[in-house]
Amino acid sequence: MQENFTHLFNAIDELLFIIDERGHILNTNDPAFRALGFNKKELEGKSIHFILSPLYTQNLSLLLKNFYSGDVLLSDVHVKNQQIVLVGKSGQSIHCLCRISVFDSRNEISFLVSAVDITLQKETEEKLIRNLIQQTLLADISQSFLSLENFEKKISATLDMIGKHTGVSRVYIFEDSADGASTNNTYEWCNLGVEPQLDQLQGIPYEIIPSWKKILIEKGRVFSTNIQELPEDLVVILEPQGIKSILILPLYVENSFFGFIGFDECERNKIWQTDEIELLRTIAGILSNSFERRVYQKKLSDSEIRLKLAIDNTDTCLWDWNIETNELFFNEIWQKMTGYEAHEIAPDIIGWENTLHSEDKERVLSELNDHVNGKTDVYLSIYRIITKSGDFKWVIDKGRVVEFDANNKPSRAIGTIIDIDRQKKIEEELRSLNITKDKLFSIIGHDLRGLIGTIMQISEMVSDKNALSEENLNYFLQSQKELSQNTFQLLENLLSWARFNLEQIRYNPQKILLNNLIDESILGVRYKAIQKGIEIITNYSSDHYVNADEEMVKIITRNLLNNAIKFTEKGSINISCKENRENIEVTVQDTGIGISDEYLAIVLSDNEYHSTPGTSNERGSGLGLKLCKSFIHQNKGSFSIHSTVGKGSQFIFTLPKA
Repeated sequence: MQENFTHLFNAIDELLFIIDERGHILNTNDPAFRALGFNKKELEGKSIHFILSPLYTQNLSLLLKNFYSGDVLLSDVHVKNQQIVLVGKSGQSIHCLCRISVFDSRNEISFLVSAVDITLQKETEEKLIRNLIQQTLLADISQSFLSLENFEKKISATLDMIGKHTGVSRVYIFEDSADGASTNNTYEWCNLGVEPQLDQLQGIPYEIIPSWKKILIEKGRVFSTNIQELPEDLVVILEPQGIKSILILPLYVENSFFGFIGFDECERNKIWQTDEIELLRTIAGILSNSFERRVYQKKLSDSEIRLKLAIDNTDTCLWDWNIETNELFFNEIWQKMTGYEAHEIAPDIIGWENTLHSEDKERVLSELNDHVNGKTDVYLSIYRIITKSGDFKWVIDKGRVVEFDANNKPSRAIGTIIDIDRQKKIEEELRSLNITKDKLFSIIGHDLRGLIGTIMQISEMVSDKNALSEENLNYFLQSQKELSQNTFQLLENLLSWARFNLEQIRYNPQKILLNNLIDESILGVRYKAIQKGIEIITNYSSDHYVNADEEMVKIITRNLLNNAIKFTEKGSINISCKENRENIEVTVQDTGIGISDEYLAIVLSDNEYHSTPGTSNERGSGLGLKLCKSFIHQNKGSFSIHSTVGKGSQFIFTLPKA
């Protein structure tokens, strides 16, 4: 029976200890001996405190007391999942979750302590915490240098953050002289009780430490946990400063050696973790980039560098995606871009997907999957996100897979998102300006040139009076007059349209009597209407005052009247005004040839232009009605057209009541 118990006792993977009520070790299983490194003689009879971290000795005593009520042992009491730390023979710490229960053997009361080794889980947890802290530090430093304002203060703050994170004695930056022959200590952070060296380390010539720059350039760092291992010329300059361990990383500006950032330890021979060194190497890269941008800023003299600086200063959102868990980390710039608070968007890939514009989502996810599946070297996508306010914003998203699991499957990707909404809007403005420019040259090169050319031909014929009869002479003079009027109208619309598109016409609303303004416009076109046998009829129920820009309203009424005359032959044009609650509604109705649905769509379009000859072959530019639409909207009014081919058209617009 005893043999079976011993076999079972040693076969259990957990670390098992049988202790008496005083806490002395009575028995231990083989896994516990192997984990701790002790043999049976070294542990038997020893207090459990012998292998317990001092931080947990008092806790264990209190746990054992839980089994007693007065002097009576409570056999049904158990202690579960208590964290303890055991200390092995070599001094290594073993983190455990332990259970304690009463163990009755040979009528002697003792306790069974069962401990599960969770050291690996603890180390993993600590690594994750350390990674998060490092990522946060990196994000904070990256974000602070998006702008170069208060550059010196930001460098000092960065050294302070690095110093407190690493716990070293001193963090500093050296910048080389212009000729690269010497170096100067320009920034320094010192831990408590550490003497500053900044004032003493100025103008240090590299010729007295020839190994320094050579090692930095060839190996990418000067590194030693014990400076005595370094070349003698370095020991001579480092030892008087009390330095025991050192890490130096180079700084490069415009691909040239600029200086270095250093980390001194004066209290002990510091053991650096690999991930810690890589973090500092990344920070050195950020500092190099910041110094380079500062150099660019000093050289700033042309638009190309101004644009580069503007791009560098753009707020950049950093993201870190755990592909295995789909967790997605964003820095706080993401909240600024979207308008959401951190808790309002799930911190995973689904939360990000929910911000994608529905028209872009399928394409963006396809581009992301192509990169994750190895089809592309880098993930790059330009798309729209939907902000909290419901508006959309253009961004450029770029990233790369940086880690793979044991099966070589992507496990982590990092990248950046940059707000390019302003650039996109500028592109739209440029596209609109190009359309304006093309139309401008088209009208000048075709319509206006054709009209002026015809006038010139008529002028040449009229100048030779002997070659024309009086009847033909009068005909050509009348034609020249009409062409001149059309040319003037075309030129006036062209100038108004160009000025409006270039934002040179400023909106200046005031109280105006609309009746008088319409009558004035009628006077300007009455002769042309009489020539075509058109009657213009007005219908005002009263005086109508509006709050609008007078010059714009003149252009609106003049163009609507000219348009009605152009497409009407021996008919009538009726103009009426109706007072509504908040506006005055004006209707211009003709009995002309009407407008087809196809042409009506072009008239109301912003980017399409088309001109149709009038009933007397009058020429136009296709700008008149577009000007009306633009100016009506500028005056906070509405514009609509109702037309039937062969029966006439009705143009209705509103203006705010004064």
